Amino acid sequence: MSTYCFDFDGTLANTIPIIVNIMDRLIKEKTGKGIDEETLFEIKSRGIRKGRKKIDLSFLRLFFLVYRARKEMAKEMHGVKLKEGMKEALEELKGRGCKIGIITSNSKSNVLHFLKENDLPEFDFVISAGMFGKKRKIRKISKGKKNFVYIGDEIRDVEAGKSAGVFTIAASWGLSYKESLASANPDMMAHDPEDILSFRFS
Repeated sequence: MSTYCFDFDGTLANTIPIIVNIMDRLIKEKTGKGIDEETLFEIKSRGIRKGRKKIDLSFLRLFFLVYRARKEMAKEMHGVKLKEGMKEALEELKGRGCKIGIITSNSKSNVLHFLKENDLPEFDFVISAGMFGKKRKIRKISKGKKNFVYIGDEIRDVEAGKSAGVFTIAASWGLSYKESLASANPDMMAHDPEDILSFRFS
């Protein structure tokens, strides 16, 4: 049985504008410097690990800010839009007998609220992995599964999937620029949810 595992923010749900606004406000509170255009360009081009250096944000402070942002997002989840074409793609995968799941940096409660509100097919698992814990979670959930693919929209998603040793699809419609995703060497680039359906395990 094939398993298709998705990132949430930016891949399934259009939460990126909300996340940027919340993080901008929280970072300003702590450092006095928000996420300006230059910093956002750096994040989209090189990833959050390198982008944080533009605003002198330590990993520890970033960790706590992300934790606060997840709580703030609970107030903003109502009305968040699903990526166009994603519901049909998920329904097709379930119709083929595939398992579908989510590994995300967001909180499980935020994700479950979104899934219920958008009347999506039932997911086989939803796992919250923290900011940089995806590789470990992907490796654990994919263990013993030959046909496992991870789909994400950020450089760190591609890096996590590749490091975990699973087939990795980069979704070009999310946070990171297409060229930046390509430089992270995904196994496949998807420009639309329908593209995911064209992939077949050999």
